Amino acid sequence: MEEVVAGGTIGVVGAVSFVMLAGPPLRGVRMLRVVAIGLLIVFILYGLRITAEAAIKSAATNLWPFPECI
Repeated sequence: MEEVVAGGTIGVVGAVSFVMLAGPPLRGVRMLRVVAIGLLIVFILYGLRITAEAAIKSAATNLWPFPECI
């Protein structure tokens, strides 16, 4: 439960910080175009396996001096 609360807190603080730092939206940006591009990216990448976790574990195994701890 503590991890969920900590993760939620970090996420909310990050989102609020991003909105505060970003400022007001640009006038020339069409939201329909932004949403359409986002959906296009989702459809293109749907089902694609991104193996970042394996790469991170491999790097951690090679960098950590005690491999038996991983």
